[in-house]
Amino acid sequence: AYHSASIEFTRKLDSLQARALKLCLGLPKSCSNQAVLVDAGELPLFLRREEERRLISIVAMMKPNVV
Repeated sequence: AYHSASIEFTRKLDSLQARALKLCLGLPKSCSNQAVLVDAGELPLFLRREEERRLISIVAMMKPNVV
């Protein structure tokens, strides 16, 4: 799960996401990662990880306790 990944690993994922988006959008490698995310309409992965963590917490709270 993303929330338990090391900082180094999450940075590698961020870099991979930016490189893939640049390739898909035909943007130069020198384009900033933030600009790439805006052009692609994507959230940064750290925000997506936080959103996923919150959704999982909400779903867990909604489930009835099984005894």
